Amino acid sequence: MANNYQQCSLAFGIKSPEERAFLVALAERAEKAEDEDQEADGDVPPFEVAVVEFGWGWTPAHDAECGCFYAEEGGNVEAMVLGLQEFLAKFRGPTETIAFTWANTCSAMRPHNFSGGGVAFTATEARWVNAEDETNRLETELKMGR
Repeated sequence: MANNYQQCSLAFGIKSPEERAFLVALAERAEKAEDEDQEADGDVPPFEVAVVEFGWGWTPAHDAECGCFYAEEGGNVEAMVLGLQEFLAKFRGPTETIAFTWANTCSAMRPHNFSGGGVAFTATEARWVNAEDETNRLETELKMGR
């Protein structure tokens, strides 16, 4: 039996006590939704379910001015982006960006079970890249002599 994992981590600066409180509340909301989801078996609003699927955590980094979001095993980067887009919309405005990468890994050395990607986003838009798709594109270019 093998286990697949999606892992990521992102640290960024916190500019005010209000931002910090919002991020802590966002993490608490995810934890509460997870508890409710387990009790109600899916009777949780869609955003909360998305956050629960992410399986995230939040912790102050080296000081109170920096926060870190992460997924150690069962990450869902789409849910992480949704939550942080809410943060950007409330505190940073339409042009502020956040970007991070993630890894897809497996506990067994199985072909095609290792990949990852990256995302850069604002409060209203996200642009994604998938490592496997990009690698396949590069391979095709090499085969075609480009």
